[in-house]
Amino acid sequence: MDCALDVLGYEGADIYAGKVVGNNILRAVPYGYDPVSGLDFKVVVVPLPGSLLLGGLEYAADNVTNTTDLAVQGSGITYTYNSNNPPVQQLGLLSRIDPSSVKVNGTSVDPGKYYMVAMSDQVFNFLNALTKNPQDPTDPGMLSSLSTGLNEYTIVRDYMKSLKFVLYKSEGRIKDTAVAASK
Repeated sequence: MDCALDVLGYEGADIYAGKVVGNNILRAVPYGYDPVSGLDFKVVVVPLPGSLLLGGLEYAADNVTNTTDLAVQGSGITYTYNSNNPPVQQLGLLSRIDPSSVKVNGTSVDPGKYYMVAMSDQVFNFLNALTKNPQDPTDPGMLSSLSTGLNEYTIVRDYMKSLKFVLYKSEGRIKDTAVAASK
């Protein structure tokens, strides 16, 4: 896996520094609740071309002034954008994202290269809906090659257990240069 993506709209609450209990995690990842397993969204690993990765980040950056639901949360990926720039819909090209700043594991994104990206099945469905040639999520062959069989809750719970105590700070992986310029 090269990187992982999620969006704030699928996260319910923050996990604060200190001791964490199960309810803290359930409040953070409460969506997509499955009554059979009692858990939430499944995690998939998807091969995405760099061009689609850049386009998805641009879509999120275009909408950041309208809603925080599309604000990207990432691991293994860094980039900058400028929320003062006009949205791409007005210009027809990358506008808010600085494509040269987008790096996966410290290496610049190549639009023609495929990256293995972990995300919830819901983020995948949303990204898939944005493309002109969507993949059929009901194709059993495709789903078996993408699904990890793991739920977000389980992954977050196990990670939090490994930490024992949460003490964190912003790592600055995603930066709005308009905010930095105004300070």
